[in-house]
Amino acid sequence: MSEAGFNISFTDTSGHTGRGEIQLNEFFERFDSSFEYWPSNVYESQWKEGVQRIVEGEKKSALVTAMYPPESANFIVWWIMYHDGDNVIFQNHLLMLEMAKQQFEVSKLYSYIPDYSEGEDEEFPVSEWIVAMDSLKRFCGC
Repeated sequence: MSEAGFNISFTDTSGHTGRGEIQLNEFFERFDSSFEYWPSNVYESQWKEGVQRIVEGEKKSALVTAMYPPESANFIVWWIMYHDGDNVIFQNHLLMLEMAKQQFEVSKLYSYIPDYSEGEDEEFPVSEWIVAMDSLKRFCGC
């Protein structure tokens, strides 16, 4: 794994499910990605695109870690990113496809990202991690 900062990668891609890991400074979390709909290279391309979007000035972007066939899936798993000055705020979310305001379309993936919320009105606050923008720039070579 890389120095403190940011990284996302697969550690094992054998079989129908890949094992991956995301690093947000000193925090590491493993995840499993289904290859039923997207193969490993599509996830990796989406991660690079998602990071490039936020580095290039988009206010919000996302990294999908579990994508399923949209016509039969109940949800996708993603890490949402919010641009905050020289930092990026990360939150891990489930996108419940039945809650989408319209039929889910992969080509419009980023349009489903909710506006930033700390979850202050909720009983349980949203967990979030703050990473320096420079760490994301190093990841994508931007």
